[in-house]
Amino acid sequence: GDGLNDAPALAAADVGIALACGVDLTRDSAEVCLLSDGVSRVPWAIGLARQTIRTIRQNLIWTLAYNAIGIALAMANLLNPVFAGAAMVVSCVVVVGNSLRLARYDSAPKTRVARQLTAQQNEPRVPAADSQPEARTARPSPLVEAPR
Repeated sequence: GDGLNDAPALAAADVGIALACGVDLTRDSAEVCLLSDGVSRVPWAIGLARQTIRTIRQNLIWTLAYNAIGIALAMANLLNPVFAGAAMVVSCVVVVGNSLRLARYDSAPKTRVARQLTAQQNEPRVPAADSQPEARTARPSPLVEAPR
């Protein structure tokens, strides 16, 4: 939505996407607020949301694995407290670094390729004047048995 009249629909929707977010009520009613006016950024926002979920899962798996190994080593008295503290700092840096990759997220190359493919598919194909029509070979239908 992009106007005041869209606020009730945005609030009732599973995921409300507001464009330009000029009206406060619209911005407050929507779950997603795109700063641009066009809907062309909606696929980008969906891609970013999916990448965010993947990153959250990666961070959770890393943290659970790190803590499980750390707890097991500490219980077996094989982990020096100084090393455990240093490993915790490294673990935090890994999680933050993995999350910072989202700042570089850009689906523009994919979008450009998709536009080019769409343009190629929509171009009318004009056969050359000297070309012959393609010969079509008849294939037997899979529903009919071929004679033996």
